Amino acid sequence: MLASAVISVLAYVYYAQDGHTLDYPDAIAHQVIARRVIDSPTSGIVQWGNVWLPLPHFLSLPLIWVDAFYFTGFAGSVVSMLSYIVATTYLYKTVQQLTGSRAGAVAAAAVFALNPNILYMQSTPMTELLLFATVIVTVYLVQRWIQTERYTYLMGAGIVATLACLTRYEAWVITFALVVVVGLVSIRRYNFTKASSLTLLFGLASAVGIALWIVWNLVFFGNPLGFQNGEYSKPSIWVSVSDPAIGHWLVAAKTYWFATLSNIGWVAVTVALVGIVVTFFKKEWWPQLIPTFALLGLAPFFVYALYAGQRPLHVVEINGDMYNVRFGLFMALPVSIFIGCLVSQLWKVQTVAAGLIVLGAAAQAMTTPQPTLLKEPIAWLTGDNARMLRGASMYMGSHYSSGRILSRFFLNENVLFDAIIPPTDNVYEGSYLIWGKALKDPISENIEWIIMRVDESDPLYTDLANSPAIDSYQLMYDRDGYRIYHRK
Repeated sequence: MLASAVISVLAYVYYAQDGHTLDYPDAIAHQVIARRVIDSPTSGIVQWGNVWLPLPHFLSLPLIWVDAFYFTGFAGSVVSMLSYIVATTYLYKTVQQLTGSRAGAVAAAAVFALNPNILYMQSTPMTELLLFATVIVTVYLVQRWIQTERYTYLMGAGIVATLACLTRYEAWVITFALVVVVGLVSIRRYNFTKASSLTLLFGLASAVGIALWIVWNLVFFGNPLGFQNGEYSKPSIWVSVSDPAIGHWLVAAKTYWFATLSNIGWVAVTVALVGIVVTFFKKEWWPQLIPTFALLGLAPFFVYALYAGQRPLHVVEINGDMYNVRFGLFMALPVSIFIGCLVSQLWKVQTVAAGLIVLGAAAQAMTTPQPTLLKEPIAWLTGDNARMLRGASMYMGSHYSSGRILSRFFLNENVLFDAIIPPTDNVYEGSYLIWGKALKDPISENIEWIIMRVDESDPLYTDLANSPAIDSYQLMYDRDGYRIYHRK
């Protein structure tokens, strides 16, 4: 835990000093969503919206109100850093409790903790590390329940699984797999009544988060499945119909395979595959090994999501560019565990093997200044869309002093944030009871500034640009696909 804490701080300082912690547009979006809860025209918890799950934004609240922590992203990064420490610690505990080998546990922790992509992501306000932390704690507690049959472990696993399910949707898949694991283990050990009771106990405890999110979507947005088919969550918004993975299982599988290799490295993946074979035939480790195998279920889930056109993932080898390559990072947990298990079986040389793995992982971390998951947002930052946003942001940063701003958040996440303008006076599509009125009559809602993207998807452009209401505003900026108006 101490070692991972030191590494976490060093990695954060390394990336923060070069300004890379907010390179992902989503990282900025997570900061803005959290800040709006306490600082926006319609502040309140409903500002969490209905697309991204709320736990990461909730955990950012203690620091998000401080401008220095908000605009640097530290309010969200500290959540990822603490999650990194928890994930590393529980990876160690999982392998140590399973194998009895400290050397194997150290190897597993090192493979995860020193992965360059993990080190970068734990320095950002992204949500992956919080997912890893909650998932590995859940796996550990289920494993301990299998080993000890103590109900407290099973109940604790259900509670942490609920937290995972309020972090990222991938946790829903893992949780379902773990419910099946609990059911299978219970049936083998107990009579039907007790087995069904235990499975129901864990299933209900772990499903609380999912149920709450469905109710949230229904109560506040009128659609219990708004997170899947809502205006800003439909797969068609993100996935092109020409995506080569859609309808092609082999292409989808190769895409996820390349994403995994780019995140974890072919050496680690190869060693992990050997570890899977070795551990599979280790009879004394069953059934407590099953929760770890459940983690591998995310691979076919992502393959199916690509095949069905539910999620976009681009890799250079197939698409020629990178997009959401971080989905391959989810294999870091099972890869690390299986490498640790393999090291534990090397008998007299396991300490030497663990030492070599630690040294190799450390060398990779220190010689990879720009990991794959940093290259992806850097490529975006040098593209046309980022240039458009940058121009509008620079104008607002140098001309805005006060007044309400009307602008859509979707596709414009960076504009006000990069201009160092908090969301205090930003009326956007989530400003309930204000947004609709402002679109029709911005003067009535005291709108001083209007920022519109010259795009048919922006209602400011389609509804307001040709409306008589725009006559009350003067066009101040018209460049690179953006128009900015100021009240006359």
